[in-house]
Amino acid sequence: MIYSLAEDVFTDEEGANHKTYGISAKDFNGHIFASFPDIFLNKQNAESLVNLCNESKLELCHLSDVIEDALT
Repeated sequence: MIYSLAEDVFTDEEGANHKTYGISAKDFNGHIFASFPDIFLNKQNAESLVNLCNESKLELCHLSDVIEDALT
């Protein structure tokens, strides 16, 4: 599994655009198996999570727990 940064933009009720960051899990062919958008407003936090998951070769079944831990 390869984890990558997922960027998105949302528009708030006042019409202002905001970038959000999440994580996607892909196989080695680039097929997305799971995607968790809008986890962070800070790109560095999202990149740190992506790097941690890749460096530790995280199993996909543990990704939601790791995300939950990152948010607490």
